[in-house]
Amino acid sequence: MVACFVSPFIRAQISGSIFKRTWLHVMACSATPAQAKRRSANYQPNSWDYNSLESLKTHHLSESHEKYENVKQEVKQLIQKETEPAKKLRLVDAIQRLGVAYLFDEEIKEVLGSISKLESAFKEDLLSMSLHFRLLRQNGFLVSQDIFNSFLDKNETFKPNFQKDTKGLLSLYEASFLAFEGEEILDKARVFSSKHLMEAKPTLNPYLKGKIDHTLELPLHWRAPRLEARWFIDQYVRDETFEPKLLQLAKIDFDRVQTVHQGEIGRVSRWWRDAALGEKQTFARDRLIECFFYAAGIVFESHLSACREILTKVFALIVHLDDVYDIYGTLGELVLFTDVMEKWSLDAMQGLPEYMRPIYATILDTTTEWSQHVLKVEGWDPLPWLKTSAEVERGDTPSSIACYMRENGANEHDARLAMHELTIDTWKKINLDALGTNLFPRSLANASMNLARISNCIYQGGDGLGGPDEEKKKLIKVLFLEPARVKDENTISEGAFAC
Repeated sequence: MVACFVSPFIRAQISGSIFKRTWLHVMACSATPAQAKRRSANYQPNSWDYNSLESLKTHHLSESHEKYENVKQEVKQLIQKETEPAKKLRLVDAIQRLGVAYLFDEEIKEVLGSISKLESAFKEDLLSMSLHFRLLRQNGFLVSQDIFNSFLDKNETFKPNFQKDTKGLLSLYEASFLAFEGEEILDKARVFSSKHLMEAKPTLNPYLKGKIDHTLELPLHWRAPRLEARWFIDQYVRDETFEPKLLQLAKIDFDRVQTVHQGEIGRVSRWWRDAALGEKQTFARDRLIECFFYAAGIVFESHLSACREILTKVFALIVHLDDVYDIYGTLGELVLFTDVMEKWSLDAMQGLPEYMRPIYATILDTTTEWSQHVLKVEGWDPLPWLKTSAEVERGDTPSSIACYMRENGANEHDARLAMHELTIDTWKKINLDALGTNLFPRSLANASMNLARISNCIYQGGDGLGGPDEEKKKLIKVLFLEPARVKDENTISEGAFAC
């Protein structure tokens, strides 16, 4: 899992080295003294205390392992004893949204398989049909958009009598974001449901209005699952599908996984302090914990510690390399650094400027450590392949919104709408690759989708790596430092769960 997922990610970051090296040589030869001046991005300092994180005391788990297993068994019995198809769907949905579906993979597969051909039972039930479609598609079952034909009129638009079905519209809206390219019924579903949900909001009770606001802000399919689980744990007691044992399991499991994450934070903090890059390269962003947040957003399961830790290290090094190339390094230094990277030797490091040596040494050490782990676990050594890569080719570029405004003469509002539509179209491609027929394991497909989700979260409402705000810090605290069974004294705003 570590090798097959991290390698494609790194390839995307380090492509084009030959072009970049040639470009740097040309620019270095023509650089003027003014161009050699170092820049500063004035990044805000790191806000986490690594001393405390390194010695993090994982919170005490009051429930024994035996009790945990007993509650799991009780939830399994809930799944098995439910016979009514619509209630089965709602139970599976709650299990997934609470973040414990990975404990019941076989049971969920069996439930969905048993009702995969029962759409005729939901022909007049917009909520259940939409949930039926969404759960089947997101779990890899073949399901056609044509199951919504019974809700269309002779003009192939959604029937007016469903305009007031608020819960059905909410379910339809969520389902529409699992569309593949060319599925026009789902495009109509998204437009129809969003329009009438907005119209209904003023007349609804606070709880239902809050659910609609949450969904319209960002659909479930685009949300980081671990954050959604933490949000839904607080909301579930008011849900009509509420099952006390399921909520109990969700809280216990969240805290057990959080304990594993806390141990990982301690280990990567020790690695970061030993590398001392934050101290030696003060011009660069020190964002280790934000990088761990990124990694845990991709894979959260407790048995994937090695994957999370190497991802965190890779992300942290990429952030530093970004700032070496984009902010601080002169053209001559970057040419030299790129050439030395290809030599892949500690001896070659001696020719580098003093400030570049620590990150070069850390890249070599971390890559060797990772390669040894992959060799031990997977039986193959990725180091020869990696030696051909670890340069980051980014550079300063304007935002997509700014590009669209300039190229189309559009205002910011129209540019944002266009980017939203582009995002929807891109997700259709992701959906087909990840949820359609493919040769890759489901775990890789899920991790790839989670990369898109957590990336959206990191940059939604601001740059979570360049300048993490208080809301982003709250998200990190609520995921890794505050047990689900202890109510946070500092109110976590709805906006804090916007991703």
